[in-house]
Amino acid sequence: MISEIKAQKAVEYGKNMIMQLKKLGVQPSSKENPLANTYLEKFFATKEGKEARAMNLAALKGIKGAPLEKPVAKYSEDIKLLSSNDADMVKKWTQWINPSSGKMYTVIRKKDNPDGTILVRVLDETGELVKEKNIKPKNVVVIDMFDDEIFAHGQYTDKIIERNNPLCNTECINVSYFGSPYAPKVIRGLKKILKAMEGGKKIDAINLCVGGAKSFNSTNEVNELVKKSYPAAKQLLFNYEGEEKMLQDEIIPLIQKITDDGVRVVVAAGNSSKGEDIVYWYGIDGVDFVGALNQNGQLSYYSSSRPFCKHYETGDFNVQVLKNGVNITGKPGVDISYKNTWFEPLQGKKPEDCLISSKESRELEEIMEKYPDLDIGEGIDKEEYDKIIEKYGDKIVCTGDNKYAKAFDPMYTSDVITTDECGYMIPFLKRHQICGTSFAAPQRTARITLNETMKEILNS
Repeated sequence: MISEIKAQKAVEYGKNMIMQLKKLGVQPSSKENPLANTYLEKFFATKEGKEARAMNLAALKGIKGAPLEKPVAKYSEDIKLLSSNDADMVKKWTQWINPSSGKMYTVIRKKDNPDGTILVRVLDETGELVKEKNIKPKNVVVIDMFDDEIFAHGQYTDKIIERNNPLCNTECINVSYFGSPYAPKVIRGLKKILKAMEGGKKIDAINLCVGGAKSFNSTNEVNELVKKSYPAAKQLLFNYEGEEKMLQDEIIPLIQKITDDGVRVVVAAGNSSKGEDIVYWYGIDGVDFVGALNQNGQLSYYSSSRPFCKHYETGDFNVQVLKNGVNITGKPGVDISYKNTWFEPLQGKKPEDCLISSKESRELEEIMEKYPDLDIGEGIDKEEYDKIIEKYGDKIVCTGDNKYAKAFDPMYTSDVITTDECGYMIPFLKRHQICGTSFAAPQRTARITLNETMKEILNS
């Protein structure tokens, strides 16, 4: 239990923090050499700082502890839910560590009520019911890139929040880097949030894992930034051109207005080869920077904005592509279901179930070579397109060894498919290891909002 190791871990955490500050040239305070960055020192002395430290220790416990096992349950309704690996079932529960006491609870989203509230069940470590209560779920907005129905960066961050806090509702705003500059999309997204808030909608947190960063060539440059007030530091961060000008002149004031209204804005601390980048969100009051820990519980080499990070979570994940969905978090079941995606018609099938004849295969390959995107208006009229879809819409063209295949569907997309060890088709994913502070931040967003919800439940 955290309560038993809290003192020891607190000392370790303090030593690690000092060590990391030293790496950046920020030395412990003394008369001769005062502490260059008093920001973290002051923060961790506050109530919020102590809670942040407790969450950091909980993150370490999760990394260094035993593999996650399903919690104990004593009642049939809980046993049925907790024993299921169905994607719609596993997202309804999580385990929560009380940052004040170190006690662990199982939290279940039992029912969504017509009035917008949710019925929550809280179990202790023995499976006994602690409380059952109707509450209003927290509203979290995820600003990210949603460029694919399965493997998008935004899909990962959204599902990480969902699996770590089933008691919140998420709304996603797509600010894809593709097609056009992302900064105007972020501006539109933030204005949409502010408009909703002005209309009376309650927004509790925003998870923001996109944005730029300034690279520094030396720790001395970082120290110069740390020592300066934000207005003076802006000159070190921005060149006032292009998207940087939009960031400084429009995005940052919008974020500041949102945080001034009490919304928690959780941001990724940035990634760089030496961890010496500073993300542009530095200096905004109320923004929570989240750095990354590796799978050994150590500070990840790429974790940036270190002088300003209050929060740390694991940033390294192994992505498993399974027959019934994708698992990112390592929790039981799947995090991303194939339901309502381009792959749904192929789920549970083997290549031989979908292979077309060699004649049809050659015909379709010629069509795809002629019209690689099969997009109306790109050399193909609607009538011809409809004929192709009618004939080949649910078919697959496999390569010679049948290991990889191309799926062809009416959404104008072409996606690569492979097979699992049992021969069932699964979406092909080239990179199974992902890492970054942008995967650490959504875990902290989930912890922060779940902490607030659980306080309301346990203290009522």
